[in-house]
Amino acid sequence: EKVSAEGIYHASFIMDQQEYHAYFSADGELVATGRSISTSSLPIIVSQSLGERFGSFAYKSAIELLKDGSTSYIVSLETTKHNLSVQVHSDGDVNIVKKEKK
Repeated sequence: EKVSAEGIYHASFIMDQQEYHAYFSADGELVATGRSISTSSLPIIVSQSLGERFGSFAYKSAIELLKDGSTSYIVSLETTKHNLSVQVHSDGDVNIVKKEKK
């Protein structure tokens, strides 16, 4: 599944009852790995940053992502009007990855 205009592809699989994710370049190079986690397991600084910026959104899902030795979190959020995916870095910095109207 293609997930970005930069040609990043996503594959997911389940191993030992845990959902994992792998992200590859168009050349097939592994660029990041991740695992699904409960939104209640997000680090405090990540939850605080999300609450400050997106307090009216409900959490749908979260992926703990490891890329180049750094951990960040891809969190899916929603309201009655929008779906939103954001990447939150371990220092609380937030980037919007995808925004859609329902």
